[in-house]
Amino acid sequence: MMALQPLVGNVAAPEVNPNALSSAQKSLPGEWGATSSPTSTPTPTLAPEGVQSIVAAPNVSRNGQPVKFLVNLNQPASIRLAIFTVSGEEVYSAQSQGSQGLNTLVWEIRNNSGNSVASGLYLYVLRASGGVNTGTKTGKIAILK
Repeated sequence: MMALQPLVGNVAAPEVNPNALSSAQKSLPGEWGATSSPTSTPTPTLAPEGVQSIVAAPNVSRNGQPVKFLVNLNQPASIRLAIFTVSGEEVYSAQSQGSQGLNTLVWEIRNNSGNSVASGLYLYVLRASGGVNTGTKTGKIAILK
């Protein structure tokens, strides 16, 4: 039977007997398998140095209502918007040079040929890049006609 040692308040952790560890557990580096080297962590999608926020509104478009993409930048940046079907086909793309502050890109619910798109779910990728700072936002837009 394992004895319990209190950690904080009512929380307790089991006491570990080093003799009861398997040879695999004993061969792990560090104390009880903890590594002494740092582990990688995922990087955030938005770089806070250049991009303050990216918003798509509305994300449900009814009766051909245009979708506005609001991009708030800390510094001037190139903004690229790409819209795809759920199967991955690019429907629309646009590029603009954004200035510091609030910038607006508008999708008129048309493809690159100028034709109205069908009702359905679309995915967008909006990327703002200025110098070494890049911010990317992905999201979904539903088109209802």
